Amino acid sequence: MSKTTIQKGGEVSYTTPMGRVSYPNLFEARGNPFNDKKEYSVELLFTKGEDLKGFKKACEEAATNTFGPDKAKWPKDFLIPLHDQGEMIEKLSEKDKDFSHLTEGAFAIK
Repeated sequence: MSKTTIQKGGEVSYTTPMGRVSYPNLFEARGNPFNDKKEYSVELLFTKGEDLKGFKKACEEAATNTFGPDKAKWPKDFLIPLHDQGEMIEKLSEKDKDFSHLTEGAFAIK
């Protein structure tokens, strides 16, 4: 069950539904197949049909608390870290990279 909490001072926390951690790069930076930079990262994969609207809303609330309500003033490269696994599959297949861990029609946080 997911849950959003807004802390004192505007900090937003969100408990996601159950997911699966994929490719955890927590102790050593590794190459990111999307931009070829070395990064610490983790992918949290969800099953098809999992409702992540609350996560998207929590991200937008956190961004509003940080950057203000006028989205035109937000950083141009700001992205909510919710990704369509189908789009990830397309990008990886274009680069001849493995995408067997992904599911068409599901979402990931990355």
